[in-house]
Amino acid sequence: MRGYFFRLHILSIWLVQGSLGQTPSDAPSQTTPTLPKTDTPSVAEGLITPSTVVPSGFTMRAERFDIEKLMDTGNLEATGNIRVVTDKGDTILSTRAIAEKADGNEDSFTFKMLDNVRLRTTNGIEVYSDQATIEEATKSIVFSGDVSAYQGTALHRSDSVTYNYDTRKLSTNQLRTSFAPVLLEAGNFRAIESPEGNYYQGTNAGVTTHDSATPNFWLRGEEVTVLPDDRIRFRNMRLYAGGRPILWLPGLTQKFDGEFNYRPTPGFRSNWGPYLLNQYSHDFGGLRDVRTGLLSDPTHQLTWHGDLYGQRGVGLGLDVESYAQKANPNLGIISGYYIHDFDPSERRSAEPRTNFDQSERYRLQVRQRAEVNALPGAKGHADINMTLLSDRFFLEDYRTKDFTTDFQPDNTLSLSQSWDDNHLLTAWTRLRINEHYRSDQRLPEVAFDQIRRPLFGSAILHESQNTIGLYREELADYVEDDLRAEYDDPSTSASRRNTIEGFLANTGFARFHTYHELSLPMKLDSGLHVIPRVGMGHTRYEGIQGPLDSQSRTHFSASVDASLKFTKRYPDWISKPLGLDSALHVFQPYTTATILKTDALDATFRPIDKLTASTRPRALYPGRFAAIDDLTDWKILRLGARNRLLTRRDGSSHQWLEVDTYIDVFGEDPEFNRSVSNLYTDVHWSPLPWLDLTVETQLPLFSDSNFTEVATGLEFMPNENTEIGVTHRYLQGHPILSDSNRLEFRAYHRINEEWGIGATHRWEFADSTLEFQQYSLHRNLDSWAFTMGVFTRDNLDQDEYGVLFGFTLTDFPSLSLPLEVNN
Repeated sequence: MRGYFFRLHILSIWLVQGSLGQTPSDAPSQTTPTLPKTDTPSVAEGLITPSTVVPSGFTMRAERFDIEKLMDTGNLEATGNIRVVTDKGDTILSTRAIAEKADGNEDSFTFKMLDNVRLRTTNGIEVYSDQATIEEATKSIVFSGDVSAYQGTALHRSDSVTYNYDTRKLSTNQLRTSFAPVLLEAGNFRAIESPEGNYYQGTNAGVTTHDSATPNFWLRGEEVTVLPDDRIRFRNMRLYAGGRPILWLPGLTQKFDGEFNYRPTPGFRSNWGPYLLNQYSHDFGGLRDVRTGLLSDPTHQLTWHGDLYGQRGVGLGLDVESYAQKANPNLGIISGYYIHDFDPSERRSAEPRTNFDQSERYRLQVRQRAEVNALPGAKGHADINMTLLSDRFFLEDYRTKDFTTDFQPDNTLSLSQSWDDNHLLTAWTRLRINEHYRSDQRLPEVAFDQIRRPLFGSAILHESQNTIGLYREELADYVEDDLRAEYDDPSTSASRRNTIEGFLANTGFARFHTYHELSLPMKLDSGLHVIPRVGMGHTRYEGIQGPLDSQSRTHFSASVDASLKFTKRYPDWISKPLGLDSALHVFQPYTTATILKTDALDATFRPIDKLTASTRPRALYPGRFAAIDDLTDWKILRLGARNRLLTRRDGSSHQWLEVDTYIDVFGEDPEFNRSVSNLYTDVHWSPLPWLDLTVETQLPLFSDSNFTEVATGLEFMPNENTEIGVTHRYLQGHPILSDSNRLEFRAYHRINEEWGIGATHRWEFADSTLEFQQYSLHRNLDSWAFTMGVFTRDNLDQDEYGVLFGFTLTDFPSLSLPLEVNN
């Protein structure tokens, strides 16, 4: 009977003449995982065709119906702009629809929609396909052909997708799903919804970042769990390239926005031979999500190292990093590394390794911070910073980057407590656990600092620094052994023996130091800012190792700061090539006059907190002077002027240019017996995001006894494909530091989307040496990035050279461009 009433209803259709709308919009490209535009015109919108129930629970509107075919065969065919709507508001659009009688059943129809089929649901699902079949028995719509299904940020691709219009959920067969930047294909894949967020689980699943019908690589696993926009986990992972397995891992958890968790680095170095460095990372700690099996808010990341060195052996290591302290790269780390070195005497530099045969080599490093509120009303933390090394050559051999920046790592324990950010109490100790370095010890030191704050509520500000502790300094053990051997040599002269006795003498004492300063900031009617300061301090030494048992001295200081500020606006200074959008010029002349009087220490006293060689001017205030044992009388007048040019950028002020020029006039020079210092000029020019220039100069314009220094740094991108970096330092005539004229040039050029080249050179013109040169080649293979670099380094009488390779997935980058030679 249903077929009879169906025919009667079709006969009542009002025929619509002509074209009543545009043709359906094309489905989005099947090769680009991009969400469709939400403003795509609805097919058959505005049609006046009456509703027809085809089948139960659906309403259809069409532009044209084939009435003759209906009367002859009992089958319905509609063409033109077609809209079918479920009773829950989901819409299916197409350009052709057929309702055919089922075999042997007059009242049963199979309803198909053909050509440019599109489903849009009210819960955000969109499906594009070649064909769709509505199956009433299962309350489902089967989409077939070239299917693309959008669900949130995910794009599913398949030959078949089933949508249950009752439960309004997708189920798939042989589905390939994409979450930027990955595509996932699975033999049995299901989407799981939960209040905490949707996720996907697949078996025999493959993941790739190569968006192609035939990807050139796959990461496959027996079980794959995907959290969109977060991470993906594999069990029993295999990496396939060109259809062949090249790597197996028992498991891998990978964040979408992080580096690839497994990184192999092959290469060759003259002091290692051929090598393969392997690094594997995974999360640790936190609670395990019972839904996905993944760790929820993991507390740490574990990184395992398994390194193969052709000449040196096998190195094994483990790094434990805390996510809670990830923002500070110097905290939250526990790291260990060990290697049984086959050839420890193999050297990189000119320093000899005579009789060095220590094969058991290691590093253990702990850098941790814990919140500790130990005193009433105080907040603070406890820090541990310890690095244990097997020998003085370990960092040079196996951690070259650390050796360059911190070749004598510190070993300290500290506890800090602060009150209202005004007072800070710190107790800390420095230990000497690496006897192959010269270092001082604090056993312990307690410091109490008060920041500058009003004195008894007045306009006068008070600040203070107070320390007490036990201090000791010792030579490196190998240096001490060499000096004793030289002392015992009969050919050593008496004067040389006296010098060696001074080196070998013990250095240590107990010290109490306190310094207090009062200041009064004032702004006069003329706009002049004036800050007079007066300070007093006392230092007491007890238990001195040497001829004297104790010493003390008192410090008195006075100073005055004065400055003015003038501003002028230039609204017409607009230049896009120069990055100017109007300008504000700030001119600030300033001066500081300071005097320090203190008692001199005995000539036999051996200081521990002393000055180290530097080209920069020293601090002008005793409270900022860390070399307490080297405090000496001074009378200094500093004259300077600071110019700043500000412009508008991105809705805020941007410092376009700063020039700071100053000079010190000495009534009493604490270091080099000068009457006038160099003329210092510090320039920083940052007009554009791709141009940054820094220049620091010291010129002896008023005194021949001073040295000359010019340090320049330039970062420049002449076009979007080229990066250039240049640093230069010229130093001549320094009383302690050696002359230098060093230039470093770095460049990287992207030839096209597939190729890039890079080079680095470092020259020391003072001795006509090309110290370092490196050349690198970069190749982008669609989903892979490959890098090869060669380098050579002139370490005086020992040359170092090597070849290194890098490859990574382009969407999980583990290489920086241009390539850096470090480990």
